[in-house]
Amino acid sequence: MEIREVRGGRNLSFVLEETSILQTEYKIMLHQETAALLPCMQYRRNGREALCYITRGQRPFSEVIRNASEEVFFAAAADLFLNIARLQENGFLSCRRLDIDLRRIYADRKTCRTSLLYYPVDTELYQSDLAFDRTLRNTFIGVLREDGTGLSAAGEAFLRDLQDPSLSVMEIGGRLLRLTEAERAVRDGAHGRSGPEAILTAAGTPRPLVFRVRRDVYTIGRRGQSADGVIPDDRRVGRVHCRIYRSDGRFYLRDLGSVNGTFINGERLIPDRRYALTDGCSVCIAGTAFTVTLKEAGQDT
Repeated sequence: MEIREVRGGRNLSFVLEETSILQTEYKIMLHQETAALLPCMQYRRNGREALCYITRGQRPFSEVIRNASEEVFFAAAADLFLNIARLQENGFLSCRRLDIDLRRIYADRKTCRTSLLYYPVDTELYQSDLAFDRTLRNTFIGVLREDGTGLSAAGEAFLRDLQDPSLSVMEIGGRLLRLTEAERAVRDGAHGRSGPEAILTAAGTPRPLVFRVRRDVYTIGRRGQSADGVIPDDRRVGRVHCRIYRSDGRFYLRDLGSVNGTFINGERLIPDRRYALTDGCSVCIAGTAFTVTLKEAGQDT
């Protein structure tokens, strides 16, 4: 791909040498409805088309995971895999134009959220989707093996998933996220830390539906292989529709670029932004409505 990086400044800039911008894909990127893509601006530099990516203080993934705990690494990796899967499912953008060099993926160490670098140009980084998939898997296999020390049980499980061609990127990300949360629950239980709880109770559904959120990350969607809380009777719900986060005793809701939206008290959420949940508020996931109850640690339920 004929793109030259322009050094200098806190953001990333590239000049296009022998390729041009695909305006349709560029406009889709601006809406940020497909995956957690780095915000991108088109401009001209010395008479040539150029792209500037806003990193917003995030750091390269390779730096974030350097000397990081296993929990941080797995959480960031799970977020990355699920973001890539969302882009693959969208169908408007191609994973062949994603830059998955770990120095080109950006992440927030505190939240473990990742942002992807997508080139909306008329050439591709990978010849096929299979070549992209192999590169992604081999990159993380290399990370797991690079220090030469023995892997933990969770690391071995992640490695097996990466080496299993029958598992999709979505399934690997979902399994890794649940594995991380399960280990965190065991650790917190060993230290007597149950933490606060959010209870989402549905109204008007064909069968009773209650989600009890007792972990730091909880995904809601239509399929159990990629979601912790499953809404089976509403086809408008995406496979991975939204996610609840627990941080410092509070709960936040983030829409994951769903087609039919996520709402709090009737207000549609902007994709990939976090919104605070309050006791008694209403949450609508596509066409399924919930009432939220927040409980403190140790409070009777």
